[in-house]
Amino acid sequence: MAILLIGRWGDDHMLVTTDSVQIEDGDQEAIDSLLGQALAAGDGDWVWAYDVDRHHDAVQLAYEEHAQPFGDMVTDNVEDHTPVTG
Repeated sequence: MAILLIGRWGDDHMLVTTDSVQIEDGDQEAIDSLLGQALAAGDGDWVWAYDVDRHHDAVQLAYEEHAQPFGDMVTDNVEDHTPVTG
């Protein structure tokens, strides 16, 4: 299983998670469908699947892989998890 994070990049260099869904590893059909729903609803324009079991582990990886290298941050609007930044 994997955790699919759905979110959007804000103008303030902030990745905001808006949803988190557990999916089967490599389920591209589910990823495409969930991204399409998020785009249609205006809830997100970014998705990434992480091979972890817990939401907060996925948020931490999103920070480490997609935000931190560029000096950006992640705000988790799903479970309000704050990534470890130090």
